[in-house]
Amino acid sequence: MIVLPDIIVSILTLGKDAITLSSNLMLISKSHSENETLINHEKIHQAQAKELGIFYLVTYLKEWVRAGFSYKKNRMEQEANFNEKNLQYLETRKPFNWKK
Repeated sequence: MIVLPDIIVSILTLGKDAITLSSNLMLISKSHSENETLINHEKIHQAQAKELGIFYLVTYLKEWVRAGFSYKKNRMEQEANFNEKNLQYLETRKPFNWKK
């Protein structure tokens, strides 16, 4: 996890507080760097990235297009949003759970 000034993360993420770029690279704004829910949300994306390897970002973008550019209809985001408050979720998460 790389903690950056809020303005930098906001610019890089188009207004979000964090972004996962790969299974081992997460950028998060300084003001949210201790937010367990947000960190868990991004860790769920890291699990997705680990499964997809180099195809993670392409798959995420394809899913975003499939969802009509809707954050809420993106199945990868739905998995992360639904489970972000369950800090034990990753211990029992099934592979490719976002594809349900």
